[in-house]
Amino acid sequence: MCTEIPITWQASSIKHLYPLMKGKIEVAPNEGRATTLTVYGSYDSPTERVGALLGEDLVRRVAEATVKEVADSIARRLEDVAATY
Repeated sequence: MCTEIPITWQASSIKHLYPLMKGKIEVAPNEGRATTLTVYGSYDSPTERVGALLGEDLVRRVAEATVKEVADSIARRLEDVAATY
């Protein structure tokens, strides 16, 4: 059985480049005490002018890095809670 939690998130330092991301977190048990954490999300890409100025590859890499940051933050919080049990 897996748990899905809807989320919204916005980068604090580069708000003008990345609009609100909408998605979900999925937490699913694995064998033993392991758990899989998956973060899904999407956003409307920056304006064509900004995207063209920065380059599509750079915009994609920054977006991937921010989603990884969100997933890592959630994982750390879950590990902290699990350590108390």
